[in-house]
Amino acid sequence: MPFAIDEAPWSKPSQFVVGLDIGTTHSSVTYSHLQQNFRPFNDRVTHWPSRVGLGSSSDAKTPSMLYYDSSNQVKAAGAAVATPAMRLAASRSGWSLVRYFKLQMHPSNMVKNQKFKNLEGLPKDLKIEKVYADMIRYMLNHTRDFFNQRNNAVRWEHLAPNMSLVIAHPNGWGLKEQDRLRHAVALSGVMNETEVRRRVHFVPEAEAAVHYVLWEKSHELQAGDEFIVCDAGGSTVDTTAYRVLHEFESTSETNYNVPTAKKGGVRLSRLFRSSESTESLERSGRNSMALSQTPRAKAPIRLKELKASDCRPAGGVLVNETFIAWLSEQFFALPPEHGYNLDLCVLKAEESFEANCKREFRTSSDAPPEYVVEMSTAIQELGYPDGNIILQPDVVRGFFDEAVRIILESIRKQITGTKAKYIFLVGGFGASQYLRQRVMDEFQWSGCRVMFLDDAHGKTASDGSIIWYVRQGVIGRAARMSFGLQIVEPYDPNLPGHSTRTQDSVYDERFAIRRTYARTYSSSHPELGRFNVELYAWTIDSMAVPEWVTDPDENIIEGFKLICKIDADLSGLRGSLMRETGDHRTYYKLHFDLCLEFGGVELKAYVEWNEKRMTRRSEAKIIVTDESSPSRHSLS
Repeated sequence: MPFAIDEAPWSKPSQFVVGLDIGTTHSSVTYSHLQQNFRPFNDRVTHWPSRVGLGSSSDAKTPSMLYYDSSNQVKAAGAAVATPAMRLAASRSGWSLVRYFKLQMHPSNMVKNQKFKNLEGLPKDLKIEKVYADMIRYMLNHTRDFFNQRNNAVRWEHLAPNMSLVIAHPNGWGLKEQDRLRHAVALSGVMNETEVRRRVHFVPEAEAAVHYVLWEKSHELQAGDEFIVCDAGGSTVDTTAYRVLHEFESTSETNYNVPTAKKGGVRLSRLFRSSESTESLERSGRNSMALSQTPRAKAPIRLKELKASDCRPAGGVLVNETFIAWLSEQFFALPPEHGYNLDLCVLKAEESFEANCKREFRTSSDAPPEYVVEMSTAIQELGYPDGNIILQPDVVRGFFDEAVRIILESIRKQITGTKAKYIFLVGGFGASQYLRQRVMDEFQWSGCRVMFLDDAHGKTASDGSIIWYVRQGVIGRAARMSFGLQIVEPYDPNLPGHSTRTQDSVYDERFAIRRTYARTYSSSHPELGRFNVELYAWTIDSMAVPEWVTDPDENIIEGFKLICKIDADLSGLRGSLMRETGDHRTYYKLHFDLCLEFGGVELKAYVEWNEKRMTRRSEAKIIVTDESSPSRHSLS
């Protein structure tokens, strides 16, 4: 059933927006047909195919699972994968089951301390972008059918060509992961590469969650309140600290204009002061968004992040992995010629554990004395004559220990130094009774109230992504890394840092959002060509950013990461060439600014210049790359 996002009518041109949450274990879709002068409503997609045995048809989620044949062509997706008929077909045909594929997208710095060792990888030659494309296509095909069955006034086919997609992703993902998701959308056939750049948007899962929290609980919050949102999902926990701003309170915003550099050693131009700096998202001509929902809120609510969000690889899948490891150890006691299909036993046992034991486990006074996990077959040798595994509470607690420890540590890190009145625990794993109990035991004694969102039939991320698109109530975000652009630094042999380096060999960081460049030409009709520059990030939070990005041998210092290359076509700037004279010669100079916008959750780049007393702008292309050595060209 549709639910109102806001009591105020949508004032912009009509739009059709679809929010996707492709989760580690389950996925969901929410959409909104935003019609001008009408109140905006969300509608969750339900009645996923083959829900029998996996929940009621009202569930607004479907398993994130797919079957692939030997040619890596998808044969089934979602809940249909778990039906007996499909499993039999997969067994007979040798299909491969793909699940937990979201883990394959995590950047290396997210999983360096947690590898999810017992979870399967992708079949040979199957790319993660294709898996996402197949899942997106499956989800949107069902969304189309769901929409058309419930709407007589307008058809999906009329709205889809101009729809916007909002994809929620972990806070720890960056430009590379966003670029891979864009490629997956194009690969799915939903829209082409050009349309993807314009119509696909991203929102961090924590920010989607906080918008859902505000829609549900905004009546609890007052101006000046500080609170924590912990989104405990399948494979990640995203924890963020916020403060509710007063009506006329603003966040600080500083645009640094770095002067044009002269020839010399190549450095980095810094974009952010530190990992704790805050950047305003307010735009001229755009009002701060009110998160009012009758009767939930009485006044607009605007938020500011208090510190960079904390994203860690922990969640419900880590509990499952620990259970699988324990079960596999039990199977080691079987003789080599046991004759059991252990892969099927593990799969069925994990499904039973996920659906029952994992959700029911708690240590309160009303907790059951033991927990039952069903397998597909009886194994006499291990003491499972009826195919049931009987687990004692202490054993089950051991499955949770590591995931709960990481989540409590994440909340502890975010709450330190704040005056948080509330902790909102959301997400799929956030529904765990044991996790809720542990969070309450850990933090409620200090007067911080722990609150939960009971949303058993849906997913907060897809709902929150639509609410975020409409409201965008977070107007101040903390920078998560220090970023820097290439610049050319004058060479000074009197400086110790310069004396060991030659021209065009080293990089520094200065903080800038707008950077001025100049090029000189001998002809009045030159080939302006292209301009490109590299964007770096410092990734080690515990260490100060070094002065140089390379050592004297021109090797990148550990901790720096090449984020992307920015490429701009300068051919459109011909009208801004300025004739100048000097040193008994005439030359032509081109001045322009490279502007980077980190205001939203996506990086945007453009070139800006003055021509005929007007400021003009041209979009620059962002090329996401793997980590590599910096280029050595001059930027003068």
